[in-house]
Amino acid sequence: MRSGNLTKDTQVTVSSTAAAMSRDSSSFTDEAAISDWAREAMGRGIEAGLITGHPDGSIRSRDCTTRAEAAAVFSRFMESYVKCDQYGSLENIEKTG
Repeated sequence: MRSGNLTKDTQVTVSSTAAAMSRDSSSFTDEAAISDWAREAMGRGIEAGLITGHPDGSIRSRDCTTRAEAAAVFSRFMESYVKCDQYGSLENIEKTG
């Protein structure tokens, strides 16, 4: 992180620890730009469907994460890993699908 900005590298490292890894980051056109320390976590986030990349085939891992991108990752995580009852209360924090 530089200047207090949250980069995708950093965001993914934090948000993808609960995900299982099987697809790696090599499917993106700019995969070589992913920091070595973030590569495994990026792969987990991609495999889990939390990170989808951009229409041009890039991941842009060194760009700052926008609020919309962070919200999309969080929303995908909640849909996949957190089960709520009909009132919105958490029943468990396990993968529901």
